[in-house]
Amino acid sequence: MAISVEGNTVQLGRSPVSVAEFRQYVNESGRLTQAEELGGGLVIQFPLGRWNIDPQANWQKPWGTTRPEYVTLETHPVTQVSWNDALAYCKWHGKRLPTVDEWIRAAKAGNPDDARFAVGRSIKRDGHYLAKIWSGYFPIYNDGEAGEIGVAPVGTSGISPTGLTDMSGNVWNWMADDRIDQYAEDSDIQRALKGGSFLCDENVCRGYDIAARQSSTPDTSAVHIGFRCAR
Repeated sequence: MAISVEGNTVQLGRSPVSVAEFRQYVNESGRLTQAEELGGGLVIQFPLGRWNIDPQANWQKPWGTTRPEYVTLETHPVTQVSWNDALAYCKWHGKRLPTVDEWIRAAKAGNPDDARFAVGRSIKRDGHYLAKIWSGYFPIYNDGEAGEIGVAPVGTSGISPTGLTDMSGNVWNWMADDRIDQYAEDSDIQRALKGGSFLCDENVCRGYDIAARQSSTPDTSAVHIGFRCAR
């Protein structure tokens, strides 16, 4: 999708990068992700809601040994990739990560002025969830109304009026900046995350609101964080 930011035309990827796309990049570039280098990635433990580093968790096995029953498909958004990994992928393809302002403009595009979510005024339509989020009592019970625990295939949820997908829920998206020191690859400055994930719910984490944001260090890898590219 093309948007205009400060007079410049910016193209955002329609969907987050998939496991299949990331696999092709790894095969061609030989890159070892930071989760593989540093000894694992963050995985949540249910029903406690605690985050731990699983030494076996990486982009090919996002849940590591924590939940081996969760099978990762090639059509799923790639996760357990750090900000540095995401930036390297985008650069390899002659692209970059979107900025916070670009993501917000894209999320608002085509929506009413008072829309809270990229999918519109409500996260539901006719009783059905429009995004892959948590439904139930987090972190103890998920009733499955918005889909079972785990990610959905890219392009199937969180679809905005302009056709961008996964803009609400499914996986958090790394942003290029946190309004400071934009694009500095080795900086310790926390990087912004937008869009929410399958672990966000109404009562605990409203991360799928357009205005919401999280942040983390650029070497963080987690089971609910992915990315999309821009140019």
